[in-house]
Amino acid sequence: MSKDTGTLILEGSEKLTPAQRAEILSVVSEELRAFLEDCDSRRETASEYIGSGKFSESREKGSQSDEGLILLHRSSERVSVLSRIKKRLEQEDPTYGLCSYTDKSKNVCGKPIDPNVLKIIPEASRCPECILKSEEK
Repeated sequence: MSKDTGTLILEGSEKLTPAQRAEILSVVSEELRAFLEDCDSRRETASEYIGSGKFSESREKGSQSDEGLILLHRSSERVSVLSRIKKRLEQEDPTYGLCSYTDKSKNVCGKPIDPNVLKIIPEASRCPECILKSEEK
């Protein structure tokens, strides 16, 4: 094993190619843009709703509009996750795309995560084998 930016990585671990990294970055950037637009729209709606005085009325009744605020919060969380991933990709973080599962002996798996999985789930941090290991515990 070798040291690479403070994380143990198995020798021979395949890192993302520049083309794979660029493709995932494109997917993440597009998803981030869409979420930011959605957040802006939800913020405007929430501001109008709170400003109308209906917010205090609905708080008493427990209306569905609270769901909109919850969705806004979840969208904001997603934007935060995507922003961190985008930054890691732009800075060419060598550990992005490698399994970060650590066993009881503090050994890091370090196997590459399928780039096709990362396009769909950019925050994936474990390979399929390690996901199964962690679920078996």
